[in-house]
Amino acid sequence: MPKIKHLKRKYLENGGSYYYDKEQQTWFFEYRKEASRFNYRPIRKRLRAKTEAMLKTKIAQFQEELNEKPKDITTIDELIAEWFKNTIEGNVSQNTINFYKNKADFILEAFGDREIKSVSINEIEHFLNHLSDKGGKKKKGLAASSVNATRKIIKSIYNYAIQHNYATINPTIGIRGKKNIKQPNTDALCILDEEELQRFLDTAKAGEYIYEGVKDKRELVKNDAIDYNIKTAYLLTLLAFSTGMRIGELRGLKREDFDFSKNQITVSEQLLRYDALKGLPNKSQIEKLLQKAEETQSKRDIKKAESVNPFQPLKTTNSNRIIDIDPSITKEVQTFIEFQDKYASEHPNYKNEWNLLLTNGVGHPINEQNFRRRYFDKILKTANIKKTLTLHKMRHTHASMLLKHGIDIAIISRRLGHANPTITYNIYVHVLPETMSKAGKIWSKIIKM
Repeated sequence: MPKIKHLKRKYLENGGSYYYDKEQQTWFFEYRKEASRFNYRPIRKRLRAKTEAMLKTKIAQFQEELNEKPKDITTIDELIAEWFKNTIEGNVSQNTINFYKNKADFILEAFGDREIKSVSINEIEHFLNHLSDKGGKKKKGLAASSVNATRKIIKSIYNYAIQHNYATINPTIGIRGKKNIKQPNTDALCILDEEELQRFLDTAKAGEYIYEGVKDKRELVKNDAIDYNIKTAYLLTLLAFSTGMRIGELRGLKREDFDFSKNQITVSEQLLRYDALKGLPNKSQIEKLLQKAEETQSKRDIKKAESVNPFQPLKTTNSNRIIDIDPSITKEVQTFIEFQDKYASEHPNYKNEWNLLLTNGVGHPINEQNFRRRYFDKILKTANIKKTLTLHKMRHTHASMLLKHGIDIAIISRRLGHANPTITYNIYVHVLPETMSKAGKIWSKIIKM
């Protein structure tokens, strides 16, 4: 007779069933309920216990939670919380979740305690106009793209409310998106001129900026780790200015991404921000999750692997690109790798398990917030650069320098990884007058009058 794996399944009146698995010597309970108004997704629950009595206790607790009357959703903050839980979380990347939360904060601040049905079309329109004129931390107004993203989120939230009978009308109907009528300017993009750029890089390379804010230099003694971090900071900023890469792309650069014979960098992924206190997830654990997802092709396994993997696909399809670099930059990278190898051999606690080019003194990926506070901001102050330069804005200097030196905007667009040249043009159109002036003067060199 064939061996019986588990005892006959017992079905419960309130739904679900349980059985005893002989091989695992464990009692199991399984429950499934299809989606309803109050449960946007199907409910699935699996419990286990070593004894039947223990399992029944767990089942009773689960059924008690299950029988709790769903809370009536009446206010905007309650609606947004449910919308996030049922439609956003688990379906998009962490970066996208953070993006939605940022925009949702604007909505909550304006309408959080309001009744869902009480918000009118006029109020939404007034709210969006306010964001456009005086939104943001500095109260100088948000870009049209941010205002439009907020409008789309409100629209999505109310579509969800209508689907679940929380509302009957979507107050975003008939409200058009904002147009970008404000032209970018040098101050907004924070573009360094040639002299400022040289001063910044000279300061970064010298490394004396680490004493910025230190009352007594004797309190900070240079050691191997500080020297390593100074060299890393210099190379990161040099690559940012000379390639136009995004900070996430730079942090995710691996040694194998460089083709030194061709003076090229292959950009294929980015490293997302992570909590410096919690640290980066263990590489072996991530590889196991990725392998499992590949084998099972289960949506659940794939989402779980993606949620913990700090290396994510790039922003757009065009962000996957090959960037040509100057031979002098190639030499700087090669020199740094030689230094990095020597440093690693002399410091056993240095573990660069991801084979990254840019790491901190123990081999971990660079944490963006720490890097900005400990190195980048100090370089700016020591170099006496008053402009509000950020890590991301370094790529604006790269693009503007290339435009001023006559490089075609389509080539610059490809270097930056923009979806199309129109985006590049709209951002850097203020740089073009100088180029257009040169174009007008070149005619005398083409033909003699």
